[in-house]
This record gives sequence, structure tokens and C-alpha cells, in this order.
Amino acid sequence: MNTKNTLSSRITQSMLFWVGLVWLISAVGVAAYVKYEIDEAFDQALLDNLFQLDAKSRLAESMAHRADAFWETMRWLFLPMLAFFPVLAFIVRRIVMRELKPVHQLTDQLAERGAQNLTALHADEGFPSELVTIVGSTNRLLERMDSALSVERSLASNAAHELRTPIATARLHIENAMQHDLPGAANTELVAAMQGLVQLTRRAEKLLQLSRAEGSQSLSSERMDLTHLASLVAQDFWADADVQRRLHLIFPEGDAASDVAVYVMGDIDTLALALRNLIENALRHAPDADVTVRIGRMSSGGDAYVSVVDTGEGLSTDQITKLAKRHVRSSFDQTGFGLGLSIVKTIVERQKGRLTFTSPPSGLEHGLEVRIEFPSA
Repeated sequence: MNTKNTLSSRITQSMLFWVGLVWLISAVGVAAYVKYEIDEAFDQALLDNLFQLDAKSRLAESMAHRADAFWETMRWLFLPMLAFFPVLAFIVRRIVMRELKPVHQLTDQLAERGAQNLTALHADEGFPSELVTIVGSTNRLLERMDSALSVERSLASNAAHELRTPIATARLHIENAMQHDLPGAANTELVAAMQGLVQLTRRAEKLLQLSRAEGSQSLSSERMDLTHLASLVAQDFWADADVQRRLHLIFPEGDAASDVAVYVMGDIDTLALALRNLIENALRHAPDADVTVRIGRMSSGGDAYVSVVDTGEGLSTDQITKLAKRHVRSSFDQTGFGLGLSIVKTIVERQKGRLTFTSPPSGLEHGLEVRIEFPSA
């Protein structure tokens, strides 16, 4: 935050400017009045003593005395005020900060609100009526936003659920039809239809995952071992012989998950979902490349990470910038719907982690590394 442009700084500077200006005008007025009174006093004294001494000597003495008296008065008028000005600035600053404390409290509350936190703001005791009005209006806005987001999430979740049964039924009918002796063209069309239904099934699953990731329900936060999580997720993929050959798992030390545990705080189900999406993306978008899941600790500090590295073609800087946006794919000739990394990003943000992309990964000439970083538990 630019402290020179904060509301408290602007109010303090404005108050000091106007207080200083009023004081200066008042001081000039007092100085003029004092000079007038000094001149009057000395002129009267001069008239009273005009015949006692030489007129010329008395006039010179009177002018010197009145000048000395004037500047002495000015010193006692201006110097204390100049010395007190820094104290005045400190006092004004403290008063402004105290009176603006409710504004800072409200700002902190607003900073905590987001897509996953639309709870109502609260007006603490001592809030001025203007801020109470703002809090009430903002709470009504947050309530409307929460309702709109709930409708959107429910729509996506319900649509995905409703699609499951008709999709499964259509796939069953197509599989039955493919068992018959059909002409080549008809069989080709059925295969294409089956592929379309497979993609539609994947899309429905991704919509369900996204609805869960963006759901307003609170996630658990428990101490968990990343090596254990990665092992469980990898086991699901290793059921495929081809994937077992391409997918590798590397732990911080040794060759087994039990050698070194890497603990973080988080929700194990949603983090497993995020890691599964990263592995699926790597296997799909680098079909002939090896994929490595690595668990470790950051060199600086005690933060932990899990990364998915593929040795494919990699991505450009522009492609990496667009990757985590919903419905954006790395290329148009590959399957996928652009939801996977959006789901990962949502989960990582809710788990207070960081998602980074590096292409090419360190030590490789090409490829992509997607890393999730967490504070160690």
C-alpha cells in the first residue's frame, strides 16, 4: 500500500496545511496589531518627552526601541508555534488514525471476502453511522452474490448428475449395436459416437469435480503426508500397463514412501483430486513422454511441494499464462475441456497453497512442470 496516498495521510496533510495556514494568517494579523500598538505607545511616549531632550535624538532612540520591541515580540510569538508544530502534527496524526480505525477494520473484513467466503460483514461497536450503512449495503450485495453462485454451482452439479444416466444408457446401446455385423460405414459412425460419449462422460465428471472444488462447504484441514497421498493416486493410474511404464514417483530420499514423510495441512480428498487432474493432463497432453510425480521440500524455508513433470514439448510463456483459465486448452488438437487446471487452481487457492508452471523444467531441454507448494506442517 502506498502510505502517501492513504486516507489517513491525506486527511492529516490537509488538516496540517489548513491549521498552519490559519495560524500563519492569525500570526500576521497579531504581528500587525502588535506593531500598531508599539508605534502608538512609543509615539505617545515621544510626545510626552518631546521637550525634555533633543527632538532628533529622542526620535532616533524611539525608533530603535520600537524595532527591538517589535522583533522581540515576534520571536516570542513565532518560535513557540514553530517548535510546537511537530507536536501538533503527531497529535493530529494520532487522532486521525484513531478515528479511521473502523475504516481499517472494515477494509480487513472486505479483504477476507472472495468467491469462497461470502459471509456477512459485521459492524463492530463504535462504527460511525456512515460505515454501518455501508456494511448493511455490502452484506445485501454479498447475499445476492452468494445466491447467484449457489445457483450456478447447483446447476453444474445437477446437470452433470442428470447426464450420467442417459449417457450410460446411450453407451450401452451403442456397445450392443457394435456387437452385430454392421457395414463398415455404420460401424465407423458408431465408433465416433462412442468416442463422443466418452468425452461427454469426462466432461460431466469434470463439472462434478469443479462444483465440488468451488462449493461453499468448508474443507477440512488435517495433517497429512504428501508421499502417502501421491502413492495412493499413482496406484490408480498404474492399473494401466502403459501408464505404469510412463508414470514415475520420486520421494525426497530413498525409494519408498516410508523413508521420508512430508507433512502438510490440507484436505486429503480435494488435494488427491487436484493431483489426479495434474497427472491426467500430463499423460494426455504428452502421450509419448514420461511423467514424474516428485515430492520434496523447498530449498528456502520448510515449505513442501508436489510436482508433476512431463518430458513433452512444453509450453510457451503465453500458453502458460492462459493455462489455469477455465475452458482454455494448451492446443486445439488434443482432448480435454480446459477444466482440469481450473479445478486444480481452485483447490490450491482454497488450501492456501501456490500453483506454479515452469517450461522447460530445471535440468530438462523441454517439457512442463506443474508444482503445488504448501507450508510445511
